[in-house]
Order: sequence, then structure tokens, then C-alpha cells
Amino acid sequence: MGRASEINAFVKNGTAEGYIEIELKGPAGKPNLIVKRTLVAKNRASSFFLNGQPATGKEVSDKMAQLNVQVENLW
Repeated sequence: MGRASEINAFVKNGTAEGYIEIELKGPAGKPNLIVKRTLVAKNRASSFFLNGQPATGKEVSDKMAQLNVQVENLW
């Protein structure tokens, strides 16, 4: 895992943008949660989506907390 200081460092060289998408198991009886983050290299911008709908970083963090996901613990 790289630890870059600029968001555009996570976009493949020679491409304008990229994305990261994960699917997390939802609570019992509820659907899974799909989190997507798009990254734009040129202007160092990013945006979040929850289940295909635009979301803020705080909304994503709140959902992670509800699912007890420890983002800092990669193992």
C-alpha cells in the first residue's frame, strides 16, 4: 500500500482519472453497501458515491462507523 501525499498519485500514469470501489457486507437482513471514490488527476479532485448515489466524505465515514469498519487497520 502506497502512502502518497497527493490524491493524483493514486491515478495510473497516463490516465486522467480512476476509481476505487468496494462492496461491504451489510447488516443481517440489509443489502450490501457499495462505496466508490472517483479520483481526477488533473485537478486533484475526488468524489464519493454510496450505492451509486453522490455522497460526502462524512456520509461515507458515518456508514463505515455503523458497520464497525476500521479503515486505519488494513489487516
